[in-house]
This record gives sequence, structure tokens and C-alpha cells, in this order.
Amino acid sequence: MTGKIRLLGRTVLWIACVAIAVGYPGYRFARGYIAGTLNEQLRSETASIRQALETAVLQKSVLLKKFALEAGGYCRSGDRAACMSLPERYVAAYAPARGLGLHFQEGTFKDGSGLAVYSFRDEGQPSTIEGPSGDMKTFSQKKEADQVAWLPFRLHPLTGTPTMTAVYPVLTADGRWRGTATCDMEIFELQKLLTARGLPESLTVDLLDEKGIVLASTRPAALMRPVGQNASQNFARTVTTVLSEPAGALSYTEGTVTMRLFFESLPGTGWRILIRTPATEDLRNVKWFWKNDLRIYSCCGFHTVRRTEASRGSEEAVPPDAPRPPRFDVPLKGRRFGPSAPDR
Repeated sequence: MTGKIRLLGRTVLWIACVAIAVGYPGYRFARGYIAGTLNEQLRSETASIRQALETAVLQKSVLLKKFALEAGGYCRSGDRAACMSLPERYVAAYAPARGLGLHFQEGTFKDGSGLAVYSFRDEGQPSTIEGPSGDMKTFSQKKEADQVAWLPFRLHPLTGTPTMTAVYPVLTADGRWRGTATCDMEIFELQKLLTARGLPESLTVDLLDEKGIVLASTRPAALMRPVGQNASQNFARTVTTVLSEPAGALSYTEGTVTMRLFFESLPGTGWRILIRTPATEDLRNVKWFWKNDLRIYSCCGFHTVRRTEASRGSEEAVPPDAPRPPRFDVPLKGRRFGPSAPDR
């Protein structure tokens, strides 16, 4: 009897050792697979957010250049009245033009005057204010480069709206700086782009300006504040790295929890897209992306499309056993589809 008990004990111990030997590597493999899958998903999500922001920035930039070139033509002809009415005309005609300003230095026109006018959309209607929408000295510092430059976050001096301002020079025929055209983007426009992604609470996304101010976030309470305010020292050091590098993947600890962080920069703006999540939420995040993302492959590679509640519901909108509408056979006409001619 004692021998049987010993044999049974050895068998159980042997089975336990085999289970541990097989199960632990399997557990490590599963964790590594989930972490690698999530890293790929977060990179894809960061790239999708960057593309949406680039599209919005490009719309503003193209509109601003067109606006500045037309203003330069009126300025060269000395038509001050046309310059004065130009911002309001653009705001009324173009949806992306939510706020446009023109600034010309003194002595620009024949009577020795300058110009400072700003038009914006007020409750859907264009409105114009005469006055500078910023410091001309700050604007003139952007005159050297023939490209759109974005100023740091500010409250607009005329409307008080939280704004990001794009600046483009207005030049004379021989290329000398004469004034500045500005185009504003309210941070609430940026906020809509992030909230439209519909991300779960386990993922935090922030859009930062070059000074670390939160321009848009999945945490509305963080808007217009430094991202590292009231944060841990580990996160503050991580933010310093984010603002000094163009892109990357980092990890840091919040208490006893390891955090994953991915970031990318938005070319031409100095902005940073930052997405982070606790490592303890890896499996939940992977399942969420599997459920809500659709990867479409083509000859040029692949891109990811976010499923919406409507699109997911439409797949089950018509039950398989529901009666179908009658089918009508319409005779095809034309030489190609008509009955063939009899053989002769």
C-alpha cells in the first residue's frame, strides 16, 4: 500500500513538473504575443490620428496660402478696401476658414496707413473686427521662411477663443515682406478629431503643442493645461523625452503599474501625438481593436478602418430568414446582350 502511495505521489509530481515546464513558456509566449500585437495596434492608431490631423492642418495651410496670395495682389495694387473685405469674404465662402486675419505695417498703402483686420464665424455668420489679432513683432519673426508656421497655443486677443494660429507672409512683387496673413484653428476642432476615434477608457490620447500644452485629449479635463501638471516625476521625465524626439515608444511606471507610451510628431507644427495605456490592460485593448478595427489590404499595402456602431449593426440588420423582395427579370437589350442572330 505504501508503495502505491509513493508511486501515485511521484506520478502527480511528475505531471505537475511537466505542466509547469510546458505551461510557463506557453504563458510567456502568450504574454509576448499579446504585447507585440498591442504595440502594432497602437502604432497603427497613432498613425491614423496623425493622418486625420495632417488633413485638417493641410486644409488650413492651403487656404491660408491662397488667402495670402490674393491679399498680396490687392496690396500691390494699393486697394485697401479690397484687403479690408477679403477676410470676411473668405470666412463666408470656405468652411475651414473659421478665423482669418490680415496685418500690414504702417506705410503699406499710398496714404501711409497700415491695416489690421480680423474676421471670424460667430454663430454661423461672418463677423469682422478691426484690430490686431496678435503681436506684429511675433508675426514678423515668421517672415523669413516661405512656409506656414504655427504659433504656440494662445487665447485669441480679440475673441478669447482657445486657438492655434497659422502664420504666412504677404510679400511684395520683389519678394519683400509687407505683412502677415493668419488662419486660426480652435482647439475644439482638434478635440473633435480625437473623440471621433471612439477609443476605450483604457487608452489615453493627448495632442501637445511644442511647449507641452494639451490641445486635445480623450480626457477633457486636461485641455489647455501642461500635460505633466500634477503628474508623477516618471511621467514628467517621459514628457520631456517626448517633446525632444520626433517619434518613439517608451515605458515608465506609475506606482507599481508599467505604462506603455507611443508618440509621433506632426510635421510643420511641432505638435506631438501621445497615446498611453497600462500594461495590465493589454488583453482588453487587443480585444477591443480586434472587434472595432478592420484591416484592408491592397497592392499598396494595408490601412485600418474603424468600425462604427452603425456599420456593425447593419451586418445584423436583416435576419437571414427574413423575406426578400421579389426579383424581376428585366430582359437585356442591345447588340451585346440581345439574342444572337440565327446562323445562316
